Amino acid sequence: MLQGKVVINFQYDEEKEKCHWDLQQEGKDLLSKDDLIQLLQHCITEYMTD
Repeated sequence: MLQGKVVINFQYDEEKEKCHWDLQQEGKDLLSKDDLIQLLQHCITEYMTD
């Protein structure tokens, strides 16, 4: 089992309709960019079907 924490920091400028964000990982296991994207896609899919 993998275990960790992902923090998404974002700022959205409503006037420019632009978003700036960065990710920070903490914990026992750190994921590569590709693995992190795959995990987030999986979690979003589960969230949308609940």
